[in-house]
Amino acid sequence: MIYYLKFVMPEWDDRISDLPKTIQANVFKALQEGMELVAGVSQTNYLTGPRPTKLGVVSGLLRQSVKAGAYLGGEGGAFATGTLTAGQSGVIKYAMIHEYGGDINLPHGAQARARHKMRFFYKGIWMYRKWVRPHKIPIPARPYLKPAMEEMVMPGGPIEKMIQRAIDRTTYF
Repeated sequence: MIYYLKFVMPEWDDRISDLPKTIQANVFKALQEGMELVAGVSQTNYLTGPRPTKLGVVSGLLRQSVKAGAYLGGEGGAFATGTLTAGQSGVIKYAMIHEYGGDINLPHGAQARARHKMRFFYKGIWMYRKWVRPHKIPIPARPYLKPAMEEMVMPGGPIEKMIQRAIDRTTYF
């Protein structure tokens, strides 16, 4: 699951290849730092609870798997593209279902370990059972990548300001 942020220079500067290399390097570095900021917002604001509206921390694997990056180029003539990913290692199979929601099929039922009861959230309350019938478990969508990206990338937002400061720093000094 990957979200992309395509950075195209403003219309007055659509030929970035003609700009000095220092401006290009500063803009790319600002995009990288901005994407790291987006990953941090996703980890702190959307992956630390409170449950059940947001995801809480159980093992911390999903939160640790949120990674940001940037690369030069991209589709549509973009100068650079920022990426935000989660669960790419293949170990975390539940990353996508938490972002988009869906059903988990439990075909054979489930049984708790010896002398323990299963604990799960069902229809607004916590349930404790020794065994459950085969059924589908609805998982609500609790996105953690998309809202962080939308929060940070909005017009006049932090990433746009970081990139503008990088351009200004190079052109005025």
